[in-house]
Amino acid sequence: MKKIVSTITILLLISLFFPLILEVNATTETRYMRSDQQTVNGLAAYKLSTSQSSSLSSVTINGYVGLTAVYVVQYLGIRVWKRNSNQVETEITSGTAVAIASSSANGLINAIWACIQTVLAPSDSIVVRVYADDFSPPTTLRRTFTTEQLGASQLDSVTWTVYYYLGRTSSYNSKTGLWKVTYNFEHGSTTYNSRIENFQWTAPVGYELNLRVMDWDLVDPTQNAIVTMNNGSNNVKTSDNNGWANYTGVSGNVTVSVKYYGVTVNATTISVSVDTTQNLKCRLYDIVVRVNETRAYLVGANVTVYNATSVGENKIKSGITNATGYVRLTNLPNGTALTFTVYGKSDYSLVIGNTTKDVNSLGDEGYTSITCNQNYLSVESSFLILVFGIIILTPRKKEKKGVRIYD
Repeated sequence: MKKIVSTITILLLISLFFPLILEVNATTETRYMRSDQQTVNGLAAYKLSTSQSSSLSSVTINGYVGLTAVYVVQYLGIRVWKRNSNQVETEITSGTAVAIASSSANGLINAIWACIQTVLAPSDSIVVRVYADDFSPPTTLRRTFTTEQLGASQLDSVTWTVYYYLGRTSSYNSKTGLWKVTYNFEHGSTTYNSRIENFQWTAPVGYELNLRVMDWDLVDPTQNAIVTMNNGSNNVKTSDNNGWANYTGVSGNVTVSVKYYGVTVNATTISVSVDTTQNLKCRLYDIVVRVNETRAYLVGANVTVYNATSVGENKIKSGITNATGYVRLTNLPNGTALTFTVYGKSDYSLVIGNTTKDVNSLGDEGYTSITCNQNYLSVESSFLILVFGIIILTPRKKEKKGVRIYD
């Protein structure tokens, strides 16, 4: 009996405890329809924020003129979208206005809507558009509001209460003997306090994943590599000048790929159960090139590597041969055919050699040669310009200073 009671007690404690855990990351707010504007994810709209502004903003819904003051019921409702950082909107409501409130009098009116649980990316914003007419459901757009980027993983399934301030003015024209009644949607201050109550969203649950893009020998961090997690468009980051690409809200097994100048240089799976920092060892190698004539080397040649044709936007790295005809090009992607172009001038104006090599077939310590024999009659030199280069792909020997020479 004691064991049964203890078991029941434990179950009760668990049932009490876990709802608290589930609530930790849920944020419940009142979102106010402010009178000032902001641009979020490319959309300029009025702010839907957690504090109210201090000045009235108003838009006319309808006006009626008659021999007597005519008071007509007005209907106000909303439609709701999520909007991503690529400026693409996805409607959460079903295509017609919800939370429709109605009145013919002046003042606050309200209605409810059962918000649908919706998956969000941290960079998504929520867009709320207010519609108003003298029929239901209203279809005429009157105002657009947007949150900031919420940093949420989902919009929660809760019941919103939406308040609209319906303004009504009446005036009599003694010259015409006519009354005019005007209805407005008003917002933006504590007096005209249009708002949404019980707006609830959940923050991402998980851990930090800090990835550093490194070269093959784990010495040089690599900037401007494209890091993608779980093949998701919202999980693509560019490594910073120290090689870092940082994620939050990560848990479980995630796939990570790294591209550098269009070449996949790393693909791995990482298990994340705590805050995790990891170096990504990428297939980025140092290449030693020696440019020679028939029996001598060429000094001052510009050797440039491209990931496709030899045009500026495809350039990966370049260097000038030293006093012994060598140049070291560091951290080049080893995984595809690269174009090696040798220029007789440092300003790229005279090509004396151009070839494409399948770097992937060369391996980690690959060897190849390049024959450079273009435009040799245009080069002012006492040598015969029949130039060839020797390329060695190998991780850099950090313990030795200078350039390793291969004859």
